[in-house]
Amino acid sequence: MSSVIRVGIGVLVHKSQDNVRVLIAKRPDTGVLPGYWEFPGGKLEPNESLEHCVVREFEEELGAKVRILSQLDSVLHKYDYGTVELNPFFCEWLGGELQNHAVVDHQWVRPEDLLNFSFPEANTKLVEQVIRELTHGMALAS
Repeated sequence: MSSVIRVGIGVLVHKSQDNVRVLIAKRPDTGVLPGYWEFPGGKLEPNESLEHCVVREFEEELGAKVRILSQLDSVLHKYDYGTVELNPFFCEWLGGELQNHAVVDHQWVRPEDLLNFSFPEANTKLVEQVIRELTHGMALAS
């Protein structure tokens, strides 16, 4: 039996007045799940917390400094190559200029527009949850 690949994911939200955007990034055209859009994140390293993983991945992938705000529901998904456990968190941007270090593109999009992008299959429930949370005003109320 293969082990579960634990992944920390950050849903970085920018909110101003009634305008809400989330950051998505495009995976490179080579490697695992090439060319898909995703919320930034990556594999959990040994002895690392999920929260630290998300903060580290944002810095490595995009040069951004973020702070964890709250956790969303985890998602377990089985691929041919193994099972992944997505552990998503809403995040706040603390600074750093966004740069494509380990991604080929990034965009700020409205939550309802997430459905217009190709995400890996494991992200389906997460995308639905983000849209629901951010369009019904439950998350990050100010």
